[in-house]
Parts: sequence; structure tokens; C-alpha cells
Amino acid sequence: MEHSNLRVGTLYSTAWRTPLRHFGAFVQFGLGPLLLAILFCPPSYYVQSGDDSLSLTDGVFTIWDVIGFLVSLPFAAAFAAPWCRLVVTEDVAAMGTPTSPFDRRTWRVAWAFLRLLFVLTSIVLVILAGLFLALGHFHDGRLSFQVDLHGLAAVPAILGSLGATIAIAWFMIRLALIIPAASMGKHLALRESWRMTQAAQFRLLLAGIAVFLAYLATMLLLLIPVSVLTASAGVRAAFFLGLPFVFAGFAFAHALWAGFLGAAYRGLSASIADPAAAIFE
Repeated sequence: MEHSNLRVGTLYSTAWRTPLRHFGAFVQFGLGPLLLAILFCPPSYYVQSGDDSLSLTDGVFTIWDVIGFLVSLPFAAAFAAPWCRLVVTEDVAAMGTPTSPFDRRTWRVAWAFLRLLFVLTSIVLVILAGLFLALGHFHDGRLSFQVDLHGLAAVPAILGSLGATIAIAWFMIRLALIIPAASMGKHLALRESWRMTQAAQFRLLLAGIAVFLAYLATMLLLLIPVSVLTASAGVRAAFFLGLPFVFAGFAFAHALWAGFLGAAYRGLSASIADPAAAIFE
């Protein structure tokens, strides 16, 4: 593939437009699986007002959090698989039936998630090992890092963290086409995903950043009702009344990223099959 017809604006608009154009399918295929996914996934929902607080988690990471995350994966995949197929094929019928969500393609998507998670974990461990060698100290059975984050000394640390985050995002996006491929029942090697994204790697990164920033802004807007509820009704009322907003954000995030990857896979697959194809023009 020498050239790609992918455009940043088209990737962005496809990710956001699809849940709105197919809201019925979004609810039908996402309500059950994503509700179960968020119930099993290690929770992070937290509401605080003054000295009073309430949370779904005890704030301590244990083996049960790992088990909960692994149990939540098939349910997340049960939505991601048909949603990717919808974007790739532009045909609602290709999604299948919501009453039979756990077909072979769903398990392929779950396995693709795990493959990417293994890669991401490996990257994080390598970075932490490098930080430990450069800045870490181990004394009396405790690991500590000595970093000056005061004044202007914090600027290099902030820029370094931002650069590392963007680099990791770029790297993972290059590999992430294995998810939409799995949703179509195809096995795509990590190196094949890397090769497919070669010509459009920076457009994919820019589109991914744009989708993330817009999603972040949307979530901040959703936090406004929770903040108002906390101030007026108290922590406990705000906690339970805010749960729908948390689920909405969780579900919308899955739809956005599945749509983004599906659009990327559709465009890049067309470019490979026919370099003169202009699906996104």
C-alpha cells in the first residue's frame, strides 16, 4: 500500500456519527453486555463532598480486581465485535443478533484485547524498569523515585510524560487493527496490523487524539450534573443518581473506539485491495 484514502476528519466523524445514526442498535447491542462489563470491571466511580465520600471500590488493587477485569472482557467484546462490523460493512444486518452475542467472532475480539493488553503491559514494565534504573532507589524493602517536581523543574517531567503517552498511543494504534479484523472473523497478526497502518500512522494518531479530546470534553460536561447533585442532594444521592452518567460515558467510550478502529480497518483494507479506491473521499 503506497497511499491511503483515510482522512482525519472522516475517522473522527465516523466514530462520533455512528452511535447517533444507529442509536437503536447502540442500545440494543450495548445495554446488556456493557452493563455487565461495568459491573465486573474494577470500578473507579468515586464521589466526595467535604469529608464525606462514597465509592464502588475500596481503593486497594487486589487479585480480585484482575479477575473482575478478565471476566468483564467477554462482555465488552460482545458489544465491540458487532459494532466494529457495523462500521466496517455499513450494514446493520452484519451485526448479527443481540440475543446471541457470544459467537466465535466475539471470542476472537476478546483474545485480541488480551494480545494488546499484553503488549501494553510489556511496554509499561519496560518504561518502569528504565525509570527505576535512572531515578529509582530501593532501601529497606521499599521502592522510591526521587524526582524534583517543583517550579520549572516540573516542565521536563510533564513534557516527558506527555511525549511518552503519545508515543505509546501511536504504538498501540498501529497494532489495534487486530480488533476489527477479529470482529470480521479474521486473524490478523500484530505485524500485519503494523504494516497496514504504515502509510496512515500519523493520521490515525491525530484522529485518535481528536476522538479522545472530544470524548474527554463530553465526560467533563457529564460531570456537571453529578457535581450539582453532590452539592444539593448529598454524596449518597449523588452517587446513585450519577451512576447513569457513568454508564453512559463507559458505553459511549466503547462505541467511539470500536467505531474509530472499524473505520480505520475499512479504509485501510480498501486501500490494500484497491489502491485507487476512494471510500473516504
